[in-house]
Amino acid sequence: MNDSCYRAKVGSYKRTLQWSHERVSARSPFQRFLFAGICAYILSQAYMVPLHAIGPSWAVWPTAADLVVIVIAPLAFLQPMLDRTTRRVWEALVITVLVCLASFVGLTVLNVLGLAAFGTGKGIVAGEYGIYRLVQVLVIYRAVSSCEFTTARLKVLRYVSMLTFCLICAGVWATAFNVISPALLSSHLPQAKIMAGAWFYYMHNGEPGLGAISYNHGYVAMQLILAAALALSLNDANRRGSVVRAAVLVLCMGSVFLTGSRAGFIGAAVFAILQIAAIKRGAILALSTFVACSALCIVFIDPLASLMNSAAERQATISSSYEYGGLSGRTEIWDERVEFLRSEPMRFFVGSGFGSAMESGSNAHMMFLQVLMELGLSGALIFCWLGARVAQSLGAQRGVGMGVLHGSIALLVTCLTQETFYPVPAFAHFLCFYFVVVALVIRYPRPSALTGRPARRIGWIAWRNQVHAS
Repeated sequence: MNDSCYRAKVGSYKRTLQWSHERVSARSPFQRFLFAGICAYILSQAYMVPLHAIGPSWAVWPTAADLVVIVIAPLAFLQPMLDRTTRRVWEALVITVLVCLASFVGLTVLNVLGLAAFGTGKGIVAGEYGIYRLVQVLVIYRAVSSCEFTTARLKVLRYVSMLTFCLICAGVWATAFNVISPALLSSHLPQAKIMAGAWFYYMHNGEPGLGAISYNHGYVAMQLILAAALALSLNDANRRGSVVRAAVLVLCMGSVFLTGSRAGFIGAAVFAILQIAAIKRGAILALSTFVACSALCIVFIDPLASLMNSAAERQATISSSYEYGGLSGRTEIWDERVEFLRSEPMRFFVGSGFGSAMESGSNAHMMFLQVLMELGLSGALIFCWLGARVAQSLGAQRGVGMGVLHGSIALLVTCLTQETFYPVPAFAHFLCFYFVVVALVIRYPRPSALTGRPARRIGWIAWRNQVHAS
């Protein structure tokens, strides 16, 4: 037997010893509570409507996800981080948050001294909200990075991820076909526009396909793509068949289509194209036949046909969205934001302060332009560095991490018309959910760590003799 085979088998046995040690320490009450909190947080992503109108603004009304973060926050920093890769992403994440905090402090000082360009105070409120969400990202990422996963817990996570994705899709389809109205899902909230803020449009606008997620259809589409990426990544590690993968992709595409988000639909298409290489031809043919039959049934039912036509008309504008004025006023916003940068060239390098976009007008509706406007080129480089760390960590997981890596690429496409990875009120918990998914996939052990243990509990000497004998 050559040395490479011997080292491979010895390495497998060492991983087994480490996995056994983690399995024993995972029995502690702290770890059990932490794992339960992580599962609850993932499930809470299917219902993001605020639970009660508590707080200074509608933007911070508590959701189920907020409550979970508050509960597990004390435990998140009591346990050590268990993986070197998660520590690399953690370091980049902390530095990014510190840069945003320093920029916000600078904006606050300028406002206090009366030296700010506008001084309306809206930037302070927006910056406080952004810092609040970024702190939540740190807490929930640290919690996942500190949790120990046994084989049984990984199985639970697979079911929880798939259930969450199905629940989000069910909410989108139920609201799209008027089975449940957004007004019913938010009936416990104040109905007056002055108090409900943007949630007023969720309650009374009647826009289909929002599910129980948000008043913003872009957020709903992003949530669907990310939940699908998590479900595919965790279940792919369990070697599920191509039919499951194809079914998830078809359901994701159909649900995003119903949301009416054009950027989300393009992102979902990119995600499906990146994932379709792993699907066998037979599964594609079977699901294509099912989709075609379902489409024919919808066409012959008038109420369903009218709904699909309205959604199709919205998505059909993708082909003309590149034209001036074809992006719901975004081209005018981009021109205004670029002119704002040109008025003071120093803003290109240091930005105008974290949260300052609301002082000078509105958000940029483009991720890179938003970061450049508030944090400058230096902040944009920090964000790129964080993204590179995340992509490198996901790529190192090979098969397990490819689903989330492909989902991240698809979500980057949506950054062209919205602030996908930036803490803005329209996207609430998306950034937190994304880093939970990243931490889960990074922490997820490769199959060799789970299946490489010997059949019986034997000592090191017996294992070495068995390796030499083979």
